[in-house]
Amino acid sequence: VTERWNCGSGYSNISSHVKAVTGTAGSVDDRRWCAARCVAVEDCVAFSYPHPGDGRCWLKSGDDARMSSRLRTTCGAVDSTTDYYTMLERKVSCPKARCADIFVVGASMLNTSECSNARSDGTGSDGNGVYVCSVAAYNGKNAYKLVEGFLTWEMRWELGPMPKWVLSGNGHYRYFVASTAGEP
Repeated sequence: VTERWNCGSGYSNISSHVKAVTGTAGSVDDRRWCAARCVAVEDCVAFSYPHPGDGRCWLKSGDDARMSSRLRTTCGAVDSTTDYYTMLERKVSCPKARCADIFVVGASMLNTSECSNARSDGTGSDGNGVYVCSVAAYNGKNAYKLVEGFLTWEMRWELGPMPKWVLSGNGHYRYFVASTAGEP
């Protein structure tokens, strides 16, 4: 924002909209509306906002309607009744989704009659360690991976008649837990 500034009538006005004057009730929401409207209008590069001005938000177009030290552009002049907002970048940039890694400790292979399919991988690996998270990587949920030498452990959400979190090592199921939780 360039306070108390305006690139006035010599610049391309796209449209104007009656809005609350800066510092009055509704002015913050109205200023956000003007900014969103400018982003939505393809040719808009800036808008002026009343402070107190004429009570109107004016959307502006054209390369000569930008006032920004960051963009190294200038236009207009001091205007004690208006604040001037120049769009720096049209692209909306949202942070990438992230998820936290999981630290597993105390896991051990079961070798009981109830778990007759348990297999030893021969490396002594037991699946303990830090599992790196990948956002929505498997069946719409986060997936987690730990690489120990030649063995890759994965925690992921399996679908089916009984949805569950499973821990597999090199493609063999090692553990599972029936759960409807979003995370293991």
